[in-house]
Amino acid sequence: TSTTYIIIGDGETQEGQVWEGVQFLAHNKLDNVIIFVDKNKRQLDGMTEEICNSFDLVAKFKAFGVESFAVDGHSVEEIYNGIQKAKEAKRPTVIVINTEKGHGCNFAEIKGFNHYMIISHEMADGAVAEIDNRLEKALC
Repeated sequence: TSTTYIIIGDGETQEGQVWEGVQFLAHNKLDNVIIFVDKNKRQLDGMTEEICNSFDLVAKFKAFGVESFAVDGHSVEEIYNGIQKAKEAKRPTVIVINTEKGHGCNFAEIKGFNHYMIISHEMADGAVAEIDNRLEKALC
């Protein structure tokens, strides 16, 4: 059986269709579905907690009858292990990935509100160079 992966943001969890979908997954026991919630604490019009507190997302998803847990969204190993755990759960799973918007990219790692920004070609080239540099160091 193939696995279906869904990626949503924490701001989207303030919308009813997310919970309708999760309820459908739980009711139909669709154990081949893994949802990632990018909990970066920001949405289009401000900080998520200031717009509408989402409270404990893991507990809310569990209350809907799906498996749910949180991982460090900046750790490839934690995300990988989370996927393996989800595949063993034998029920739909929601993995809340705690992230910081712009992590690992100097110009985007700004405190406060940075949900969207215009990126120039120079900024993009610089970001690629940063990533290449980190990968090279990690592989050595």
